[in-house]
Amino acid sequence: MNRRLRRKRINQLKLLMLLIVTVFVLVMLSSFAFSDNTIKGAEVTLNKSYTEVVVYYGDTIWDIAEQHYDPDYYNLKEYVNEILAINSMSNAYLEAGHTIMVPVVLE
Repeated sequence: MNRRLRRKRINQLKLLMLLIVTVFVLVMLSSFAFSDNTIKGAEVTLNKSYTEVVVYYGDTIWDIAEQHYDPDYYNLKEYVNEILAINSMSNAYLEAGHTIMVPVVLE
């Protein structure tokens, strides 16, 4: 009789563990499925192209970024950092007459 109760208890514990694992997996899957891509640190793949922009006297990298910025980027600073990286620039200094490449998000 004791073995029967013990076996029943073990089966109940196995069922409980299976239920807990199933709920955990469902919660994790739903969090990925319904997550917002604008959460900081989330990787978002954008379909983008690049355009050449002529730098005029008085232009700043921030001015140019604001003109071409798309809200699909997390924020303007991220966009400015990408412009700097694309153009192999170590700082935001621009010289009139030069051209820089700027990413443009395609629809």
